[in-house]
Amino acid sequence: MDPTQPMSPPGSDTKEELEAHKALLKGEFGPFFDEALVILFRHDPLDLGMGFNADEYLPELLTILSRVRQADSAQELRRIVYEEFKKWFAEEEEVGTEDKYTAMAQELWNAFQQWLKSGRHQRPGEA
Repeated sequence: MDPTQPMSPPGSDTKEELEAHKALLKGEFGPFFDEALVILFRHDPLDLGMGFNADEYLPELLTILSRVRQADSAQELRRIVYEEFKKWFAEEEEVGTEDKYTAMAQELWNAFQQWLKSGRHQRPGEA
């Protein structure tokens, strides 16, 4: 599985494919992966976490991280985050408008920029 390619919407990926994608992106992003998952859980835009399940947003995180390098600003990342939530929750009215994701995207952007500055941002296999 190519971690630069977005995952398919729900129901089309097996648990094994999800775990393989998670391992690839966790290897690529290291501590940013875990921080980003905490950010999604803390903002919990669809009230799915119910206070205890940080992995509830794992599939969405995987597709967001697959595209995060495409963003050149927090606003662009907000668009990506919104698109991914719409893709995963197409039938849910709770997805809301793109503005609903501003604070979460800003926090993700700040963490991503910090991670880039840390010098630990090479993809596996890059020199």
